[in-house]
Amino acid sequence: EDASLSDQFGSAVALAGTRVLVGAPMEGEAGLDAGAAYLFDRDEGGPGAWGQVAKLVPAAAAGNDRVGHAVALGDDLAVVGVPWHDALGSNSGAAVVFRPAGEVWVESAMLTASNAQVGSWFGRTVATCGGRVVVGSELEDGAESGSGAAYAFGPGVGEVDDWRELGRFTASDAGPLDALGRAVALAGNLVVAGAPEDDDAGAGAGVAYLFRVDELSLAVSGVCPGEITVEVGGGVPGGAALLLRAAAPGSAPVPRGPCAGTTLGLDQPRLLVKLALDGAGGATQTREVPASACGRALQVVDVTACTTSPVVLVP
Repeated sequence: EDASLSDQFGSAVALAGTRVLVGAPMEGEAGLDAGAAYLFDRDEGGPGAWGQVAKLVPAAAAGNDRVGHAVALGDDLAVVGVPWHDALGSNSGAAVVFRPAGEVWVESAMLTASNAQVGSWFGRTVATCGGRVVVGSELEDGAESGSGAAYAFGPGVGEVDDWRELGRFTASDAGPLDALGRAVALAGNLVVAGAPEDDDAGAGAGVAYLFRVDELSLAVSGVCPGEITVEVGGGVPGGAALLLRAAAPGSAPVPRGPCAGTTLGLDQPRLLVKLALDGAGGATQTREVPASACGRALQVVDVTACTTSPVVLVP
């Protein structure tokens, strides 16, 4: 409805049900080349009229953010990539989730990388399926400079607009400038991430990686002080997980190891025990705990997929 010169409306498109989402990454309402995305419905304004339902612009949008460079659409979810957003560093990027609220669409969350870096272009690609979101971060420095990464997010356990990172995915054989995450797709619990600059089969031959998103579960039963049983599920079969503890819930990154940078829901976490996961991706451990452990916060990290469980308090 407000088209203007050089908006680049149509740079990205997505379809779900009777709705269409279209990106215009150089639209200028929020600043020069800030960008926007437009949502249409088949019957808005009359049967088959394909009218505009909403114009989606993140509250934090600013000039040169390129909102709408990538878009994805679910039944009740719209995701807009903002790859040049600067909140966590120049061009570190973001992805913004919108949801319907009655007759309007509202901003639900701004997703950012737990390993956010300058120039990583997080949000240049996005995908959604089943209420989850995957975001590519193709220039992120991981095992190598610019090797890239992909991130999975899902609803948290709190309010409707509570989102949490489910996993950060990188290549085990990552090379410099592989650009993993330049293309992403999501179906069920499977993530595909393209790395078109991978050189393993020749210069720029490229490769695609398949990952699995598992939502770790953590259950704690028993009476504190006394015997407590911890049950973990949803991990990578045959892998390993870290059981972490803290005095209270909070927010902190994993400080080191293969999952360094992954955001935890604990305040000043400490390692309690490393668990070996069985063929079903689970583990059970029973131990005696003192009164000082009662009410402490626990969380599990799968060290293969870098997924995290919800935070659970010792009863």
